[in-house]
Amino acid sequence: MYSNTPSYFTPKSFILGGAIVAFLLSSSANAVLVHEYSASLDFPGNGSWTDEVGSVNLTFTGGTTSPVDVSGNSSYFSAAYAFGGSITGGSAGTNWNAVAGSSSSYEMWIRPNAIPIGTRQTLLEIGNPFFGMSFSLDTDGSILALLKQGGTNSLPTIVLNTSDVSSLLTSGEFVQVVLTVDKNDPGSGIQTTGTLYVNGGQQASLTFDGDIDLVSSNPGGIARFSYDQMGGAQRDAGNPYSQNTFSNYEGEISLLRLYDNAMSAGEVQAVYDSIAIPEPQTYWIVGCIGALLIVRGMVRRKRS
Repeated sequence: MYSNTPSYFTPKSFILGGAIVAFLLSSSANAVLVHEYSASLDFPGNGSWTDEVGSVNLTFTGGTTSPVDVSGNSSYFSAAYAFGGSITGGSAGTNWNAVAGSSSSYEMWIRPNAIPIGTRQTLLEIGNPFFGMSFSLDTDGSILALLKQGGTNSLPTIVLNTSDVSSLLTSGEFVQVVLTVDKNDPGSGIQTTGTLYVNGGQQASLTFDGDIDLVSSNPGGIARFSYDQMGGAQRDAGNPYSQNTFSNYEGEISLLRLYDNAMSAGEVQAVYDSIAIPEPQTYWIVGCIGALLIVRGMVRRKRS
């Protein structure tokens, strides 16, 4: 049986890693964590994945389920949920729409069984072909994001693709995948920027005119594909991103986080480092942060 404490959450690294994330996120006041799903902290066998920060639990498709022990083959986590067998996805209902309706970020730590062949595999989706967005594993070893522009079929789906990251996806370790959606008003109407990151590094970014619309009936989910619910995927069979080119995700997910704003590149890197950097380096980073705080305090006292 796995421990309820993830392998990266040793008493010291938990405090230090958390301090890094809290400091960097709060100092810029850019993105705030609003939903977190950690397999290493989840209660086994109750058929849902508990939200450790908010109150939106994920309901699994496939009945009562439990995380699997990954402590023997992962340096980062002690448990994960395995999708593709008895678990064929998880649903948040319409409860993520409050986050997705504005600027937001989506972070997942995944370990696929293999690079998908023939059909793409859905990691996360919110909405439907006319209203929504999604990101998936593509058949060429890249990460694919679909952002439906404007909420009507007459406007195109915006496509974001990373480079081939199959070497990371098949390395045997969990990989961080992040999608950020930044909505702003430059004075001439809303512009939206979608950005994809892998293991803390920016891989693709695109800005377009218009919004990504969501309606109250749009459900959200992970590791699942469903016709008429796939955010950004098109219904017409002739489209290269039509719904029949997608399927359920097959592999493990250990951590999922949703943020209420578009994370900056520095924030994405800091969150990745808080998990992936070995503990001695974490000490060094936190030491630097502590020194910075001391210097700031001395400067403030002098000015006062």
